[in-house]
Amino acid sequence: MTPRPAIHQLTPRLSTGDAVSNHVVWIRDCLRRLGYSSEIYTESTVPALEGEVRLLGGNAIPGDCALVYHHCIGTPLTDLVAAHKGPKTLIYHNITPPEFFAPYNPAFAEVLRDGRDGLSALAGDYPFAYGDSLYNVEELRAAGFEDCRVMPLPVSPSGVAPDARMLAALDDGLVNLLFVGRLAPNKAHQDLVESFYHYLCMDDGARLILAGVAGLGDRYVDLVRERIDRLGLKSRAIITGHVSQAELNALFKSASLYWSMSEHEGFGVPLIEAMWWDVPVLAYKSAAVAETMGQGGILFDDKSDLRRVAALAKRMVCDPALRELVLAAQRQRRQDFLPDRIQPQIATLAEALMATVKR
Repeated sequence: MTPRPAIHQLTPRLSTGDAVSNHVVWIRDCLRRLGYSSEIYTESTVPALEGEVRLLGGNAIPGDCALVYHHCIGTPLTDLVAAHKGPKTLIYHNITPPEFFAPYNPAFAEVLRDGRDGLSALAGDYPFAYGDSLYNVEELRAAGFEDCRVMPLPVSPSGVAPDARMLAALDDGLVNLLFVGRLAPNKAHQDLVESFYHYLCMDDGARLILAGVAGLGDRYVDLVRERIDRLGLKSRAIITGHVSQAELNALFKSASLYWSMSEHEGFGVPLIEAMWWDVPVLAYKSAAVAETMGQGGILFDDKSDLRRVAALAKRMVCDPALRELVLAAQRQRRQDFLPDRIQPQIATLAEALMATVKR
């Protein structure tokens, strides 16, 4: 049997615990099961994943391979892909609008601006491209990409047991309200903290857990911490920093509500993860959030009255009938993101790349 051609992937960085990296590894494994030779090329990675990747610099991407490029930030890799003569496709995971970061980290805002501004320059290099939501596909189309397709991220239960020590610590009688995401301006943690303050005025037996990386010396993180201090919430609003998968699973298992105030999501993996843990979701209706949620959860589109948002959160925690309606819809919606449902699109992607070779 003649081996199939190689289909490699290129991404700026491969890490643990982030949605794009998990997607890259999953696609590689799918391609290998389909009989293709497939490697991941990246500029950098973490020690735990060094055996999973080929670092650029020491390894050159074969010129005759097919290439899948994951575009999620401004990077010199875009020029490398543009010069690649073999067949290629792009998967767009969205790039946060730089305006969110400009007040806190102007240098990073410029990196984001380069990535978004450079999207239109890539359009002519790719005969077809993917976005992991229709929201992202619409951005591709606006940038000039013609053949754009939606391929959602696969999200399923991790299979990792929740951390027992964290479970015990969280089982202290307080209601746990959870948000998962790096502390970044687009996630609007400050709005969540303020709304939680109003929640405690209605029911003081609750705790807000902000699970995500919080960089030292980050001006936005400092703002969130200052907001927590000013409102007297240091003992009730917890910033976890990086958590392991086992610890994250403990947080989901202990949560009574998943509460998002985020103002920009290109997809929103934790929304679906909450569904798999049977945690009702309350989320601000922004960017791709409504698309990801489908008929699941409860969405709101007005932040002008954070007390009112807090009252809605409290009702979702305390009203058994409402909770069951929400959870029933979420149990249906989460099925759409099972890997087995999305995997056929990887075969379609590979076949489309091979058809490009034949032309």
